[in-house]
Amino acid sequence: MKRVPVGLPLALLLVLVVASCSSAVPEERLARDAVQGELAKHARGCITLGPFDKTNGLPKTTTGYAIEFDAKFRFAKSCYWLGGPYAVPIGEWKQLPGGPSKPWGSVNVPSGQEQAVKGEVRFEKTEKGWRATRVEVKP
Repeated sequence: MKRVPVGLPLALLLVLVVASCSSAVPEERLARDAVQGELAKHARGCITLGPFDKTNGLPKTTTGYAIEFDAKFRFAKSCYWLGGPYAVPIGEWKQLPGGPSKPWGSVNVPSGQEQAVKGEVRFEKTEKGWRATRVEVKP
């Protein structure tokens, strides 16, 4: 009868336990989803997210983490871009009497243009995994 080393079953059990635990750091997919969510909320259909690459990840606190990224914004229609995920379609801008002809600090961006951006998504660890708490985007 062959003897199985006692350490082998324990090692296999340890591997299974570690593999079943939640991720130690947030995945790039979560950062991309957070940026897409901000665009959906604030860009009014003007901007879509193109290529997205994680460039770095770093712990911020004992339960926090940040993912830095490079990405491209694609302008699906002409709009006034206010920077970051904020845009207003040119046809939807309502000029108030005596107000500016376009939103203050905005740039007129034609449809089809792409803009390289950099940014950071901050996360906090929860019982059910990672949650994005802040998205920063810079041109």
